[in-house]
Parts: sequence; structure tokens; C-alpha cells
Amino acid sequence: MFGKSLNQAAGALLSISALVLLAVSGSLIVLAQPRNQSYGLGVPKTAGTGGATRGNLPQLVMLVPEDGARTISDRPTFYWYVGEAPFRTTFFLRDANETTAKTIYRLEAEAKKAGLYRVTLPESVRLTSGEVQRWQVRWQDVRGVNQIDVASAVKFEPNPRVQTAVDRAKNDLEKARIFAANLYWYDAFDAYTKWLETNPNDKTARQERADLVRAGLQSNSRLTKGNISALLTTLDKNNPQQIALTIKD
Repeated sequence: MFGKSLNQAAGALLSISALVLLAVSGSLIVLAQPRNQSYGLGVPKTAGTGGATRGNLPQLVMLVPEDGARTISDRPTFYWYVGEAPFRTTFFLRDANETTAKTIYRLEAEAKKAGLYRVTLPESVRLTSGEVQRWQVRWQDVRGVNQIDVASAVKFEPNPRVQTAVDRAKNDLEKARIFAANLYWYDAFDAYTKWLETNPNDKTARQERADLVRAGLQSNSRLTKGNISALLTTLDKNNPQQIALTIKD
């Protein structure tokens, strides 16, 4: 074990699947981890992309490994890309990972622009600790004629030691590096994205987010290297939109 500041550790964090950060007496300790660990959950893969290709990307892409990922938060933020607009969208959260699992949260919205979108669970909706749950996005054209459904998995895994390190972090970039090193995909992607929204000229952080995306999506059976490169270009040019959603029973 050896102590490092977050800035000193930045280069090492590019190999994030091999590191874990722990808070010990106010400093950060980097521990080596088996390199076969990944962001994915190892559960059966779901269709996280769908629709015809628009440009260099499928019409609908979820920003998550194909076999889902972990979160340290019971109210994570979910991201996805939409390539065709205007459209109607429905967001579902289910109580388990099966297609027949009960819907515990459902929201609907209409949007006029293609691009990146995100939804954060409200205070009234929480993930269940240790459970793998399914989130789903449905795209429909405004006439309601064409429909695309994609889904992925999320697992809420609390970790007091990691949470302590995050609580001591000074900003979203430091948080993103801690999340990434500990394989918390949803939280790392969200923190990097929030940091870049207010610090768009931070090339180091942008490269680290790109490395995160490549590490998480490189094994996706439906995405080519060209697709991933196009997605990274889209990420660099656009801030995700928090669409106004309406809760449905």
C-alpha cells in the first residue's frame, strides 16, 4: 500500500479496473485488484441499443455496460442517447431484472431534440440494496406508430469505505476518480459528466471519461469501435438534457 493524492493518481486511474481507493486517516490508499474485474455485473446481457443506425450510432443507446453496472447510490442518475427526434419517451424502473418484474416507477415525456438525456430518481423512489433491478427506456415517434425498447441492469451496492472517501472529496472530479477506481459505473459517469459541464476545457478529465466509456462499452456486442468513437464525439459536443418527466401510475 502507498498513499497518493488524487492528482498524483490521475495517470494510474486510466487503468481503473485494477485499482480501489480507500480512505484511511484522511489520505487515499490505492490497492491493486484482480484485472479480471469489470464494470459489468456479469448478469445476462440485455438489449441496451436499438433501432436503425442514424449517422454512426444506433437510434437508441444506453450509457452503461451491456450486462449492467453497480451504483453506490440508491438514487442514481441514468443516461441514454437518442438519435431521432421529435419523440415520446417512457422511463421504467422495475423491482427485479426480469422482463416480467413489477414496474415501481414510470415516467413519460416528449422531446424535440436528438441527443443525450438523463433521469435521476426522485426522493420517493429508492433502489433496493443488493438487488439487481431493470431500468428501461421506450422511444416512440410522435404518431405512436414506431416503438423501440431498450433495457439494462443496475445494482445498488453500498460501501462505507468508498462512501467515506467520496464524502471527503473536494469536487465532482475527485468523486469521479474514486467511483471509477471502485468500479461504480453509474456514479463515475455521472460525476465526470457533471464536472465537464462546468469545466469543459479540462482535457484530462475528458480523456478519463472517454477511457471509462471505452472500458464499459468495448465488450458490447451491438456496438463497434466506430460507434463508440461517435458516441464519445457526441458526449464531447453536448451536455445531457434533464427532460421534464411526468409520473404515470
